[in-house]
Amino acid sequence: MATAAIKAVRTRYRNILEREEEKLKVIISSFNENVDDVEECIKKVNKCIHVITSDCSKLSEHMDKILKAVGENDDSSVQAKVESDCELILKCEQDILRLQPVLIR
Repeated sequence: MATAAIKAVRTRYRNILEREEEKLKVIISSFNENVDDVEECIKKVNKCIHVITSDCSKLSEHMDKILKAVGENDDSSVQAKVESDCELILKCEQDILRLQPVLIR
């Protein structure tokens, strides 16, 4: 896959993850405010978790592809993007862990 295509796919997954993370924040805050419809909240949580876990995995795969496409070049901008992707994945995983009490109810 060409480097430009890999970067475009990476951007797509990042955008999806950032949107889903925002949705999770809204769900978490609404749940903390005693949501009336718990089942609906749980459905939203499960959907977000599914999208996040799927796209975190895909983003990780594309990080590897970007690094391979760039080669051994120690480009600081590529390294910064990889670190940014790792931070986003970690943040999403932490949000999922915070939602575990919601799913246990």
